[in-house]
Amino acid sequence: MDDLERKALENLRFDWAPTPEDVWNQTTPHVEGLNDGALKTVMAAYEDAKASRGPSPLGVAITGQQGSGKTHMLGAVRAEVQRRGGYFFLVSLLHGDFWQNIVHALRAGLHYPGLNGEKQLTVALTRLANQLDLPDEARRQILSEAPLTRWALDEVVHALGKLDPLRGHECRHTARALILLASRDLSASEVGESYLISETEAVPGERQQ
Repeated sequence: MDDLERKALENLRFDWAPTPEDVWNQTTPHVEGLNDGALKTVMAAYEDAKASRGPSPLGVAITGQQGSGKTHMLGAVRAEVQRRGGYFFLVSLLHGDFWQNIVHALRAGLHYPGLNGEKQLTVALTRLANQLDLPDEARRQILSEAPLTRWALDEVVHALGKLDPLRGHECRHTARALILLASRDLSASEVGESYLISETEAVPGERQQ
């Protein structure tokens, strides 16, 4: 072995243990057939959940020894869920309270990329805008193509109510908050985030404004 070959070997780097961040890596290759049975089971449960119009179906527990490919499989699940038009959120037990972990996972996951590289929040708002009967200017504002105004938020709430009166009423504040969260205006984005994590107003009356 000469010096050039030895140097080439010294510069090789192998990552044997994927981390949770690797789940979101859009370029990580997946070998078809690897943990194929587990992947099919998870995706069958996903389709059950997608088809359900009532209670959530039971989940799926995947167990395995360290290094058996569980984290890699999560990356494959993430890609397949997004390919089928769904959203992926990775929940880690970072806090003692279960629901705090869920909220953290949803907030973080909204800012991770979807299948085409856009943030999942952007994908969700684009799909929402496509479902609603909105003036062109309101659509541009909620997709961050123009400065956001309260008028546009009101138009979204009104259109939601027309599309689905029950869910439109139940979800109207969350819809406002998600649009605010995506805003390029930092103050507006913080108002949306504080609502979504159940914090009180930083400045009294800011949400009303």
